[in-house]
Amino acid sequence: VVLVDGRFSTCIQTNVDPGYRERWHPQLADQLPGLAWRDIEDEVVLLSGIGHTVYGHWIVDFLPKLYLLHRAGDRLERLRFLLPTNTPRFAHEWLGLLGIGKHQLVPYDPGAERLACRSLLVPGALRHGSRLAPIFAEARSYLLRRLDRNRSWWRRAERGRGKFLIARTANPSTLNDRRLIQRDLLEA
Repeated sequence: VVLVDGRFSTCIQTNVDPGYRERWHPQLADQLPGLAWRDIEDEVVLLSGIGHTVYGHWIVDFLPKLYLLHRAGDRLERLRFLLPTNTPRFAHEWLGLLGIGKHQLVPYDPGAERLACRSLLVPGALRHGSRLAPIFAEARSYLLRRLDRNRSWWRRAERGRGKFLIARTANPSTLNDRRLIQRDLLEA
């Protein structure tokens, strides 16, 4: 959640619509006073967001933002990235494969800390609902080129190349109620 001058920030380009806080953070106003303040003096990037523990969100929502930063003229090797402390290992591995070192990560505990960032970069989203932005293909190519620098990973990936399905079954923790017609056939 991003607050600007104490007010909840909404921006459709970052997939944060006016109803976001009520849907995902209904108790936010009650929780904020109990969070410890931490000042962040360096410029940092808010790369992740809601769904940061979900593999698919990293592939479709968060990693493509690296391309936007690159396209804006930023050198990824010089940036620092805010990262929740409960970010899964696979996300750390992806960032490492894409050339982002551990020294560039600024961990924070979203359940215990309130960050006061002097300068916060918030790249836009390349997916809105189920639609991808036209430059998503460029972002994909850029990320694959960065991955190509790590040839041992790429050779392992090429051997297992093919189509795959990430099944999204009903999940009470994410309120996921997606249905897939002929799921059994597709999974087989």
